[in-house]
Amino acid sequence: MFFMNRIIRFVTSLSHTSNKIITRNELVYSFHQKHPDRVIQFYWVDLNMVDAIEILEKKYNEWKFKGIKLHQCTEIFRNDSPSLQNLVNFAREKSLPIFIHLSSKVEVKRFIKLALKNPNTTFIVAHLIGLEIFERLTQEIKNVYFEISPTPLISEHRIYSAIKRFGEDHIIFGSDTPYGKNNLKNNLNKINNMKLTSKQRELILGENIKRLLNI
Repeated sequence: MFFMNRIIRFVTSLSHTSNKIITRNELVYSFHQKHPDRVIQFYWVDLNMVDAIEILEKKYNEWKFKGIKLHQCTEIFRNDSPSLQNLVNFAREKSLPIFIHLSSKVEVKRFIKLALKNPNTTFIVAHLIGLEIFERLTQEIKNVYFEISPTPLISEHRIYSAIKRFGEDHIIFGSDTPYGKNNLKNNLNKINNMKLTSKQRELILGENIKRLLNI
């Protein structure tokens, strides 16, 4: 994933993805309005915007989204930055989980310090990025959950390892849609074919995220 992150950063810099975040948030909100029983919105934040927290607060009051998204390959920021701490404080106050795509080993280590410093804020780490670094921790990190998409890049071995170290109650199913081909179907097949108990599958395939989002 760290190698893939370099490619993602290069491609997004060419396509100016960060300039489209506002319109993409509006699009997802429109999906939620049309299908509130099927689409649950997370709000994508660009921490490089001077008034990022003010905009976030305004949109939360209007939209009441269920979580916050951050992507370090699209928006360049450090996990020990004051702007991120301000966001973490906001998320804690509103009981919103933060879904974050980490960019490098250095940022994984900075993120771990951030998560340990803020035990009352919930984080979801995308794509099991940095799993081996998390596994070396000697202390518990109960406020961090791990998402397990996309299928081609996440082996069963890594999922088993994450379950063994952090528990099936800290694993979040994902698809990485719209990227990849048949990611949702393939990841469902993977989980259903793994040697898991029915309870483990229930937690991974929905019960964990429902608990985090209070739905």
